[in-house]
Amino acid sequence: MTRSMFNAAVDAVFPRGLGVSLVTDQVLTEFGATAEASLDKGADPLEVWQALLRETDRDTEENLFWHRRDLKRK
Repeated sequence: MTRSMFNAAVDAVFPRGLGVSLVTDQVLTEFGATAEASLDKGADPLEVWQALLRETDRDTEENLFWHRRDLKRK
């Protein structure tokens, strides 16, 4: 997962600005920092994504592997 995929996943799974708030405000226990700070320090976006989903109880298989979905399917 790239950083741009991370951002797209956040927007899709946490719509209407909730994702931006979570990324900048929610401290991820696994990282001891927010998602934004963790990514800025070089953390793997996939690991940060999965930690964010666990922290928000949205860690379904569909969400965990959001970046692997079929982009052509609608």
